[in-house]
Amino acid sequence: MKKRIYRKVQHISALGATSFWWYDGAAWRLGAEEVVEKDLIEVLSNQADTKPSSTLLDQVIRIIGAKNWVTEKQLKEPPLNLINLRNGILDIETGELLPHDPQLWFTSVIDVQYDPNAKCPNFTRFLSEVLPPEAHLTIQELFGYVLYRGNHARRAFLFIGSGGNGKSLLLDILTRWIGEENVSNKSLQDLEFNRFSVARLLGKHLNVSADLPQTPLNKSEVFRALTGGDFLEAERKHRDSFSFQPYCKLVFQRTNFPQSRRMR
Repeated sequence: MKKRIYRKVQHISALGATSFWWYDGAAWRLGAEEVVEKDLIEVLSNQADTKPSSTLLDQVIRIIGAKNWVTEKQLKEPPLNLINLRNGILDIETGELLPHDPQLWFTSVIDVQYDPNAKCPNFTRFLSEVLPPEAHLTIQELFGYVLYRGNHARRAFLFIGSGGNGKSLLLDILTRWIGEENVSNKSLQDLEFNRFSVARLLGKHLNVSADLPQTPLNKSEVFRALTGGDFLEAERKHRDSFSFQPYCKLVFQRTNFPQSRRMR
């Protein structure tokens, strides 16, 4: 039992905050407290007839985490030329498919099997039905950019058009391709005004929302940080806060252009 939990837990120090992570064989996941608590409750409840207290669980978890302490200097983002896929890590510079490695601190994995010979005739036909030829490359670039763990383009994306024009289906394809576990659906209002929403973007490649406000927002700090590649402070209920650099791409859809104070 102890050895099994040791293999799961890493205690990471980041900008003064502490948080627990566990490795699932392909990526590191935040929230190892819940994973360890489940195992501890099961084992300790079997040994005693009562459920262990939250204080005892917290003490045991921190002792276990201390066995695998990782400093901030050791915690490094994997090289941007590496894409973490279900069947390995793809080096887009060499085309080589590498084995998964817990020493590479991936916090997400794209749930597809890499196949260099794969074709997509149905998707190509769909693009031809809903978009002019000159827009096809832009859409393909968006799909590729979502894979990238960076925000060097410093852009958000807005799909505008009346109903039934294919934009919802296109975003559904994008969501399924990147994997639902790598996608969040937070509105811009929620990200700006709900202090717990930012934490949901950790490890996400994409945030899709159709809920842009009708009136201009009075606050845009999170939006600017997300499109600018800045660090954000995130909070989780009843857990320590932590700082991270999100690479989530923001994609919105509307039937018309939203209002902006800068456009006035």
